[in-house]
Amino acid sequence: MLTDKSEISFYRYGKNYDDLNEPKKLVWNVVYEDWSARKVVVFNIFEHGSFFNDLINIKKELKKQFGKENEEIQSSKEAFKFFEEKVSRSLSYYYGSKAEWEIILTSWPPYVENEEIDRLIKEREEHIKKWGNFYRTDVCLDIATKIDVYTQVKLNWVQFMNYLWNNLDLIKKSKK
Repeated sequence: MLTDKSEISFYRYGKNYDDLNEPKKLVWNVVYEDWSARKVVVFNIFEHGSFFNDLINIKKELKKQFGKENEEIQSSKEAFKFFEEKVSRSLSYYYGSKAEWEIILTSWPPYVENEEIDRLIKEREEHIKKWGNFYRTDVCLDIATKIDVYTQVKLNWVQFMNYLWNNLDLIKKSKK
C-alpha cells in the first residue's frame, strides 16, 4: 500500500499531476467543429486567452470588493453570486451564439425525409456527370439542434461554478 503521496503520479491530458483533485491548470473540455480541419475537436475553454484574461480581471474585482484572501472570499455567499454573474456574462460573450463555437447534434442514425434523400441522389448524379467525381454535400436533418460552447457549459453550470470557485488560486497569469 502506498502511503507516501510523492510515490503516486497521475498522467492526464498529456501532463503529470500529483493529485487529480488539485489540477495544475484549469481544464473544462467542450466539443466544437473546427471548420478549417473539418472535424469535431475537444477544446479546453480556459485556453481561450481573452476569456481567461476576463476571469483574471473578475478575480481582481472579487478581491477588491470582498477581501484579499481566497479563504475569506470563498466563505461569502455574496462574493459567490457576484463571481457567478460575472463569469456567466463573460462566458456568454466569448462562447454564446457564435457559429464558430457551435456544433450540430442529431439522432443516430439521423432521420432524413424521402424528399431529402431524392435530392441528395439527384445532386450526386449531377455532380458526377459534371465533374467526374463526388466529394460531399450537406444534408437537411429534420431532427437536429445547434449547441454552442456556452450551452455545453450551462448544462453543467453548478459543477462548473463549484470547480472554478474551489480553484480560484489557478486563475492567474501564467509565467512564461
